[in-house]
Amino acid sequence: MTANFNSTFFFPAEGLDYMLNVLPRGTQAAPTTTYLGLTATPWATISGWVSGGDLPIYLNNDDSGYDVLEVSDLDGYARIPLAASGWQAITSTVITINGESNIPVEQTTYSGALTWTNTGPDTASDINGIFVATFDGAGNPSGPGGDGAVLWYAPFSDLSTVTLASGDSLTVTPTWQSASYPY
Repeated sequence: MTANFNSTFFFPAEGLDYMLNVLPRGTQAAPTTTYLGLTATPWATISGWVSGGDLPIYLNNDDSGYDVLEVSDLDGYARIPLAASGWQAITSTVITINGESNIPVEQTTYSGALTWTNTGPDTASDINGIFVATFDGAGNPSGPGGDGAVLWYAPFSDLSTVTLASGDSLTVTPTWQSASYPY
């Protein structure tokens, strides 16, 4: 199965903080490698803040608040490293968002398709999209006190949910885009 990503992105508070600390503040170095992972949380339930507006979400964080869950039952799963040099030159295009046409978009696409294969005997549970993080998931938790940050989440472009039976594969080619949001 191939899933295309030309959809809405969600930038969590931790990702925005990280990016603002890289540029313009210069208090953190830009990562030479980021990591692509899969999220199990349905896209409709991902939002920037817990009800009440005072706790940002984090990936699989143990603090109180709402967590975005990473895929956990896909045998053979690991986050895939994305070298900074693997992102292609920035291109411009025009898209439609929320019925508004001709929204200018700047984007970059990773240079190759990335694949996860279910190597186990059981069907993996729901996969609802991807995320890009500054850490590989081993000992560098996202959230308060963690060393890493999730930069963004994105659903599959058709907002589908994917399940992988034993031997099935999921292939994605991530695209990172920014667009002005129509009001």
